[in-house]
Amino acid sequence: MPDITVVVTARDRCEWLRRCLSALAELSAKPAVVVVDHSAHDATARMVSRDFPQVRLLRRQPTNVAEARNAGVAASATPFVALAEVDSGWAPGSLEKGVELMGKYDRLAVVAARTLSGKERKPDPITKSMASASEGKETDLPGPSIQLFRASSAILRREAFLEVGGFDPAASPTGPTRRLVMDLERAGWGLAYCPEVVAFAERPQHPAHKPQQVVVRRKYEVKRGAVEKPRSL
Repeated sequence: MPDITVVVTARDRCEWLRRCLSALAELSAKPAVVVVDHSAHDATARMVSRDFPQVRLLRRQPTNVAEARNAGVAASATPFVALAEVDSGWAPGSLEKGVELMGKYDRLAVVAARTLSGKERKPDPITKSMASASEGKETDLPGPSIQLFRASSAILRREAFLEVGGFDPAASPTGPTRRLVMDLERAGWGLAYCPEVVAFAERPQHPAHKPQQVVVRRKYEVKRGAVEKPRSL
């Protein structure tokens, strides 16, 4: 059994999902794959069942992406989970590198990948923000500590994600990822930008915060424990 599962959320974009799953099947890591289909009425479920029988398919009523991702991570049977969308994917060797880093750094809960977007594979705006910070690296993490990351370009430690309750679907549109960062930090977990792990995305994603707010040096120590969820951002 592989050490990592790729969770793909899909909604009414059947042909895009077919291309995504074909690319994942070609990776040498041979990850397990879970597709969470929260489509309204397209042929996604039939296509996955017919063409990718090795993929685990979860059907959900139309809902938001945060809830779909939570369901996919919960359904995974591996210690590490990489997130993806139908128009994103992972570079060869990157999933293996993510697993290696997770095994080496036991406080690491999230690996934020370097994302290359568009046909020209240019660095994503969030990647540029993370790469521009010169401070923030802690000795027990492989890269700068982050306050925000692109969810479709992240590798998670499943234990840590479930411990804090995953993404909060009630948060504002940009809030679930930000909330997860806060919850993980309060529980004592670390999050790091690791440029040697590379993801692809068709569309760029712009951060809602300034570069210095995306990657910062932590100024306090916390211990793992129960997390009290703050109110919605």
